[in-house]
Order: sequence, then structure tokens, then C-alpha cells
Amino acid sequence: MNKYLKFGIIGILVFLAVSVMIFVGMYNGLVSAGVTVDNNWSQVRIQLQRRYDLIPNIVEATKDYMAFEASLLTNITLARSAWANSLSNGNVETQMQAGDQLGEATRQILLLATVENYPQLGSQEVVLTMLDELAGTENRIAYRRELYNTAVANYNRGVQSIPTNIIAGMTGFTIKPYYLGGTGIDDVPVVDLG
Repeated sequence: MNKYLKFGIIGILVFLAVSVMIFVGMYNGLVSAGVTVDNNWSQVRIQLQRRYDLIPNIVEATKDYMAFEASLLTNITLARSAWANSLSNGNVETQMQAGDQLGEATRQILLLATVENYPQLGSQEVVLTMLDELAGTENRIAYRRELYNTAVANYNRGVQSIPTNIIAGMTGFTIKPYYLGGTGIDDVPVVDLG
């Protein structure tokens, strides 16, 4: 075998081996980023579920002390139902919308509970404890949403950047949605018990 042919074959084999290693590395990077996104979304769902489970306890504990407006109770019930239905859907965007709807209902409870027109509510330790839990849950949701969106940004960057976008296109990786929050998220809440 010719010396140059031998070096040529070795060079081609080295090039192919390096190319395969680069492809595998980029593919594994996309898989890792996708798993991180999925994990962070599951953490958001855990906190949304915690909120979903906590709300009935708060409603039960406070309904003896406060006269809730019928629309608030209806909104809470509808929001909880939407969240429960979204779990069976499996669609992340639907779950995000249902989570936002439940969050708006939760904010209404928190605003209503902190108003001075209901001083008897402040004397109930169990209600205060549950409201504190709910506020903590809202903070956890915000934190987990931030982590999720950071993971989505990293993943989407890989799916859209050259050269990993070529591998992403060949292997079926697609853009994942951000969790932007519900409508009115930028509005300052107004307490009106009119």
C-alpha cells in the first residue's frame, strides 16, 4: 500500500471520528438542555399543584370568618377546574394559562384577606398561617418560573444557533415556550371592596 494512500485513509478516519464526536457532543448538549427545561417545568407544576391544593384549605378556614363575594368563589372554582383539566391535556401552554388563571384567583384572595375591613380575619391564626403558606407558594412559583424561562432560553439558543441548529433540525428538537405569566401581570393590583 502506498505511503500517501495510507496517510490519506488514516486522515479520513480521524476526520470521521472527530466529526462523529462533535455531532454526539452537540446532540447530547441539546438533550441535556431539553431535560433541564422539562425538569424546571415539572418544578413549576409542583408549585402550581401546591397552590391548587392549598386554596381549598384557605377557603374552608376563611369562609366562616368572611363573606366572600360570589364572583370570587366562582373564579377560584373555575381556575382550579381549569388547572385540573390542563393536567390531563399534557399541553405546556394550556397548563401555563391555567396556572396564570389560578394565580389571578389567588391574588384576589390575598388582596381581599389583607384589607382592614375584615379585622376578625386577622385574629385567626390558622388563616394567617395558610395565607403565609400561600404567599410563600406564590414566591416559589415566581422563582421556579424564572428558572424554567432561563432553561428555555439556553435550550432555544442551542436549537437556533449554528451549528447545533443543523443537528436540532435533523433530530427533531424544536423551540420550547416561555412562561410569560398571565394578562395584567404588569398592572398594579387595586383593592376595591366598594
